[in-house]
Amino acid sequence: WRIVRQLLVESLLLAILVPACAQRTNWLAFGAIAALAALVRPEFTLFGPVALPWLLCFRAVRGERLRAAALSIVGWLLLLAPWWIYAWRAFGRITPETAAAKSYGLDFSPASLAANLARSVAQLGMIQGFVWLGFLIVGLFWWTTRRRQGMKAASDPEVAQRMSRRDPPPQGLRAMTGVTATWIVVLLGGYAVKQVWVISRYVSPLLPPMLLVMGGWAAWMTWDRETMLGPRWFASKRLGRARSVMLICAILSLTANALLLNQMVRPHAVQFSRGVHTCFYRMGEWLGENTPPDAVIAAHDIGALGYASGRRILDLAGLVSPEILEMGREMGFEAMVASGEWLKAEVPDYVYDRTNGPPRWRDATLHGVRFELLRTCDVRGVGLREPQTMTYALYRLHR
Repeated sequence: WRIVRQLLVESLLLAILVPACAQRTNWLAFGAIAALAALVRPEFTLFGPVALPWLLCFRAVRGERLRAAALSIVGWLLLLAPWWIYAWRAFGRITPETAAAKSYGLDFSPASLAANLARSVAQLGMIQGFVWLGFLIVGLFWWTTRRRQGMKAASDPEVAQRMSRRDPPPQGLRAMTGVTATWIVVLLGGYAVKQVWVISRYVSPLLPPMLLVMGGWAAWMTWDRETMLGPRWFASKRLGRARSVMLICAILSLTANALLLNQMVRPHAVQFSRGVHTCFYRMGEWLGENTPPDAVIAAHDIGALGYASGRRILDLAGLVSPEILEMGREMGFEAMVASGEWLKAEVPDYVYDRTNGPPRWRDATLHGVRFELLRTCDVRGVGLREPQTMTYALYRLHR
């Protein structure tokens, strides 16, 4: 499902960028597509408002900009407003609890912002690092050539005339560059300020526009001999070098991604899928067969366990338990769970705890509640950040 959703949201992102290169734009449809993207991924609620000013500036006719903006907003609200109304009535908020559970309070301190931004950039760099390198080399090559020829143009009218014939960057490329730059600042800046625990799929919406923008500028810089100037044979040689750099970096990028997929992502996915089946789904089935229908189960990872058991879940990550969410955000989730403070919100009948080591609550008593260890199960690679083996322990609680 995550793969399908990711493909869907990336397709919608590309559809939102269509006005940057289209001859004519249906602005009502643009707003509706931006709203659909927001319904698939909540952070895309910001992408439509980010993209619209740039697209209006570079792609809309001057006298039609107000009408285009109004149509876009109408299309956006027609789909988003009903969902916001429903979410507010059902959940008391229009943003999902998952967003709140995976972020903390606002933090504008330079050290924290730098650390959070560095993590996001590192994840992007693992996927696009060689592409960035190739783009920087071609850009530096183009800039030094233009600078050199600019100096010659001061004393050579022929060179000056040749430089004046160079077409400026296309309007669509400028629009897409503005959209992409603003989107990077808004998304990564928002993650950094909110101290979001960033994983790779959170930054993946940046990849397509970044590739499109870098590819567009590289094509503009190396499209014809006028870009590199100079005698024809010399310009051809320079263009050949620049295009070779881009090709080599593209091959290196694809190779690095293939290695990353096969060496890290695929083994983790296989191991974790096995752990989900053996330690979550089967444990859920056991709970469904051996506990009363009104039993309450506390757990960190609730999906397969809750589905297979059919029991009410007290979510120790706070995603579906707002009372736990508030505690976790105040204390820190690990400290809250380890101290047993979550028992003050509700004492469940069972708890499915996880530790990096042996079960921590064997025959323990916390806040007057005794823990009886029933079963354990080991899962390797709960997350790419947690490649170690985690021990899951099921306890029955006695008040």
